[in-house]
Amino acid sequence: MASTKPKTADFASDPKMKFNEQTGKWSYVGEDDVSYEYDEAMGAWFPMYDEKLMQAQASVYAVDGVDENVTIKPKEKKKRAATYDTTADPDVKKQKKEPVKKPVTSVYVTGIPFDTTVEELKTVFSKCGVIMEDLETGEPKIKIYRDDRGNIKGDALVSYFKEESVPLAIDLLDESELRPGVN
Repeated sequence: MASTKPKTADFASDPKMKFNEQTGKWSYVGEDDVSYEYDEAMGAWFPMYDEKLMQAQASVYAVDGVDENVTIKPKEKKKRAATYDTTADPDVKKQKKEPVKKPVTSVYVTGIPFDTTVEELKTVFSKCGVIMEDLETGEPKIKIYRDDRGNIKGDALVSYFKEESVPLAIDLLDESELRPGVN
């Protein structure tokens, strides 16, 4: 397949073309009196912006009655005068907006056997909803609390993906045995 880009060697034989030593690019003046410059990387001719072309462009966007040479000063910000309502009850204060409630997505579990595993808790508690995963490890977000020696204390924290799973887990699993029939 032949290349569609013109060869710069052909430009030297064209009398309209001129090589600019400063930029190292070929240029020519078109029929519209605009100078064009060839970009070898793009393989295309681009208009060269000079003062004449800039004025022609600006005249297209000119608005009658607006002087483009005048600089506009920014408006000064003024402080509002404080107003006090003397008729209002002084005991009434502005109501504060209620803070946005953070969704509760975790269940605190007590009374688990001392040999409980994360997998065992995941199996039981995933019946109530999707258990959140740790973004770094990919493991389920289930924390089994341990004492200073590393022994299981008998409680854990299970974090769900959705808030709706928490009341479901409480309703279904509260006061139930982790291992039914096993003491």
